[in-house]
Amino acid sequence: MRKILLISTLILGFLAISCSSDDDGPATAPITINVLNLEALQGSAQYQAWLRVSGSDVSLGTFQDANFPKTFNALAENLTGASEFFITIETSGNADTPSSTRVATAIFSGSSNTAPINSSNDIADFTGINGSFVLRTFTNTTQNGDPNGIWFTTSLNGSTNITPGLNLPDLPSGWLYEGWVVVRDRNGTDVNISLGKFSSASQMDNSDIFSGQTNGPSIPGEDFLSQAAGNLINVDVPVNLVGKRGFITLEPTTGDNSSEPFYIELFSFENATASEVNTMSANNFFITGTVER
Repeated sequence: MRKILLISTLILGFLAISCSSDDDGPATAPITINVLNLEALQGSAQYQAWLRVSGSDVSLGTFQDANFPKTFNALAENLTGASEFFITIETSGNADTPSSTRVATAIFSGSSNTAPINSSNDIADFTGINGSFVLRTFTNTTQNGDPNGIWFTTSLNGSTNITPGLNLPDLPSGWLYEGWVVVRDRNGTDVNISLGKFSSASQMDNSDIFSGQTNGPSIPGEDFLSQAAGNLINVDVPVNLVGKRGFITLEPTTGDNSSEPFYIELFSFENATASEVNTMSANNFFITGTVER
C-alpha cells in the first residue's frame, strides 16, 4: 500500500512539473534604456521603443513621459538576435510598424550587451549650426525697409538670389523646422505665431498667410501685412517686429497635432532690430543615452 502511494505521489509531482514548464512559455529578459534630452509628449502622441531583429521591427512598448531609466521585457531570443534598438514618435501607442519620425538609435556591436543611443543618424547633426535674420518687408507691392516682416537671410535686399541666413542640415522624412515669432494680440496676451515649416534653409516655408500680394524670396520667412489673416488670430497688422522675440523649433511630422511649438528649440532671439542683420543664439540639440540588454 505504501509503495502504491509513493508511486502515485511521484507521478503527480512529475505531472505538476511538466504542466508548470508548459505554462512558462518562451523565455523573456529585460532591456533597459537611459536617455537624455527627451521630454514628455502631449496629447495622444507616444514614444515607441523597437528592436531590429533579422530584418523585422519588433515593438517593445510605448511611453509618453521622460522618466528614465526605463525597462521593457522582450523575448530573450529577440534580444540576443537584435542588431539595433530605436525610438520613434507615433500618433498613438502600439503601432504595428514604426513611423518615419525616428528619434534616436543604438547599434549593437557583436555580442556586446550595451550600446550608445544617439540622434545624429536619425534626425541630424546640429553641431556648429548658426542663424541670422532681417526685419524687412519683401512681399509688398514695393519692397521696403519696413520692419513688418522677418526673413532668415543675411541680405537686406530681396531677390531670387537672396543669401540664406540659416546654417542648418537638411532634414530626413519625419521631421521639419518651424519658425516662430511672439507677438501681442488685441487682448494684450503674448502668442506664438508660426512663420511656417521647412526642411531646408534654402527653400521657402509652407506658409505665407500673413504676407502681401507678391512672392517672397526663396528662404523661410513671413511678412505680417494681411489684415484678414490678422483677424483670424486677433492680432492687428501690419505688425512692427522691432523688439520682438522668436525661435526655430524642430517639429515631428508624426503625432504632433498641436498648434504650439514642439519642445526642441534650435535657435532663439530677443529684441529684434531693424535695418541690420540679427544673429540668433543656437542650441546644438542632441539626444544621447545607453541601452543595455
